[in-house]
Amino acid sequence: MDLFAATSSSPRMSTSSLSPPGSDAADLNASQLALDAADLNLVTTFLCQQEIPEISPFHLVNHCGIERADLLILIGNSLLHTAAAAANGWKSGAVNALMVAGGVGHSTPDLRQRMQSETPLKAITGLPLEGIPVNGRTEAEILASVLVRTFGVNGDAILLETKSTNCGANAIESRRVLENNAMVPSTIVIVQDPLMQRRTIAAFKHVWRDRPSVTFISAPPFIPVLEVRSGRLTVAHPDENDVWDLPRYLELVMGEIPRLRDDSHGYGPRGKGFITHVDIPDEVENAYNRLLPRFGAYARTVAPNTASRNEY
Repeated sequence: MDLFAATSSSPRMSTSSLSPPGSDAADLNASQLALDAADLNLVTTFLCQQEIPEISPFHLVNHCGIERADLLILIGNSLLHTAAAAANGWKSGAVNALMVAGGVGHSTPDLRQRMQSETPLKAITGLPLEGIPVNGRTEAEILASVLVRTFGVNGDAILLETKSTNCGANAIESRRVLENNAMVPSTIVIVQDPLMQRRTIAAFKHVWRDRPSVTFISAPPFIPVLEVRSGRLTVAHPDENDVWDLPRYLELVMGEIPRLRDDSHGYGPRGKGFITHVDIPDEVENAYNRLLPRFGAYARTVAPNTASRNEY
């Protein structure tokens, strides 16, 4: 997907939104774009925290030393590739149980918009959506319908969590559903929007901190890579219909690092206490700081100190 080019299939994008704030499009020369792409790729790879490249017994054995995980949780998001990854993991026999978690949050409008076009799922599976309803439904309900009707997962095998509105609440409410069903997993695979994967894992570890023996395995379906093509930043992904537009991509990337920090403004134990401590390498911080002057205005605002756990 061409992140700096407006397309008719991305109504949220406009010509004025394609250049970083405070810069002229004519000044975006190839060398600067290459530097931007390198820094964004470095930050993005860190955020994705890919611990296994695919959810399968083979990769679980090779990367985690186990053949099966007790549970896979698909976290509500707007990328349908996550549903495909979860379905494939379930069908491969890599997990014993399956949950979809997510109420209505900041990704819900994007998910509903994608679902109203058959293009993304057709590109992934070659199959139509078959009229899956989206209006008034939570992210978990929508994605569970995709798992059942598009990928053939048995609906009776899916646990649903439909109250959470953010990463922290995903962890809190998912654990509540498990406890209500007398389930005590020791290994949990997490599938989420790749750009929110590291924070989601940190939120789950925080919520489960009284059970340090529980292992969480981070399994984003892909790691996005930015390239410079014809003088434009482009996400090099085979399915351009199931990736973010430029504002959404930058909103997520530029908003995550401040949230992951363990300082008075971040979500770590020394800040708001929403997540476990996350070590952010100096090279990631340096790359992020180089991006701030050009892309910082896209960052989502960090929840205020007075925010409740339903607001982060």
